[in-house]
Amino acid sequence: MNGQYEEAIAAFKSVVTCYLNHLSAHILLAALHSELGQIAEAHAAAGHELILVQAFALHLKFRATKL
Repeated sequence: MNGQYEEAIAAFKSVVTCYLNHLSAHILLAALHSELGQIAEAHAAAGHELILVQAFALHLKFRATKL
């Protein structure tokens, strides 16, 4: 089963490398690392996710002021 997690991690790392702003991929990558007990890696993936969420929230706030 561990091999499947490693394959999934490799796949999601490929996705986030190609698509830096793919929020779901970052979330799932963090979850996979967490499942394997790779806490530092999970935090790194989740940290990028938080940056994306904050940027999106600012974008929505900016758009709301333009309407």
